[in-house]
Amino acid sequence: MILSFSNPRGPGLQLIKTIKRPLMNGVFAVNKPSGPSSAGVVDQLKEYFSASPIFADDIKQVKGGFKGKKRKYKGKPKIKIGHGGTLDPLAQGVMVIGIGNGTKQLQNYLGACSKTYRATALFGVATTTYDSEGSVIFRSSTDHLTDELVAQTLDKFRGEISQVPPAFSALKMDGKPLYEYARNGEPLPNAIEARQCKIDTLEAGKLTNEHGYKSPETLATPEERKFAYMVENGITKANEKDHEVDIVKAQEQAVEDVGTNPGPTLEIEFTVSSGTYIRTLIHDIGRALGTHAIMVKLVRESQGPWSLDKNTFEVSDFTDRDSSKWEPELRHYLEHGPESSLQDLRAKSVTDANE
Repeated sequence: MILSFSNPRGPGLQLIKTIKRPLMNGVFAVNKPSGPSSAGVVDQLKEYFSASPIFADDIKQVKGGFKGKKRKYKGKPKIKIGHGGTLDPLAQGVMVIGIGNGTKQLQNYLGACSKTYRATALFGVATTTYDSEGSVIFRSSTDHLTDELVAQTLDKFRGEISQVPPAFSALKMDGKPLYEYARNGEPLPNAIEARQCKIDTLEAGKLTNEHGYKSPETLATPEERKFAYMVENGITKANEKDHEVDIVKAQEQAVEDVGTNPGPTLEIEFTVSSGTYIRTLIHDIGRALGTHAIMVKLVRESQGPWSLDKNTFEVSDFTDRDSSKWEPELRHYLEHGPESSLQDLRAKSVTDANE
């Protein structure tokens, strides 16, 4: 920004002073939509912001950081940006974003940071991924489910609990992702280590059969069914031979024919500690109820001080609006933090424009 001032010492002369905008450093939050990966949303914002004149000074700093260095910057420079906690592609909701030096603050959202989720569970089916994206391993009856049974069972999931991370996942054991063991029907070298997590609040609605969700139809392979059986029954490489007959039966057994009509759903709201697997929580609730359950919807409603109904941007707030609209809003959160509501900021902007 360039401002001109008249020179009091003589007519016709001007003093030229350049005032630079502050660099964009800090954190804010976006509502990640269901579908794309967390990394995909970050990449979309990186591309958009890096091409915006609002970030021109930030890009110059990136270029300047490579001057005199043997390692040259390849391609067009991009702003530094990251996120403070992954959401599965199926999930939507609050995702904290760090820009510039703000990426150093993201660790605060990965550790001791509570999160609130609203999830929908579909009963009567189990999949490789514990959600509607996976292949079917088991189907089971839900005829015995009642709201009273659900209420009694959910009491076991409040407070400090232990949960085992998903078996069909990228977690590694002896240097190999778990999903590779699953793909080949191999026993794990050791049991998956359980993790402690804390469920601060857990509130559920009522069971309902009035919903639009369908039960997944793609069946897991025999190898995947074998792997799932071994994991559920604590069978590892060390004791595999003791269970050979049962393992063969599990591998050859077809998915139980109880029909593909979807069972009831249940909406559950959790406030949890970092590191809690919501998919696993729903899977474990299904098992505790004597059936199976998968996650069909997940919304992260808050992450620390950032919440959907207060201070979280839509991605389209940036991509579909002129930068003159979103720049002051974004700068406010980067410089002042999450206390103000986005609605109040926009109302103030309209008021100021009319004065």
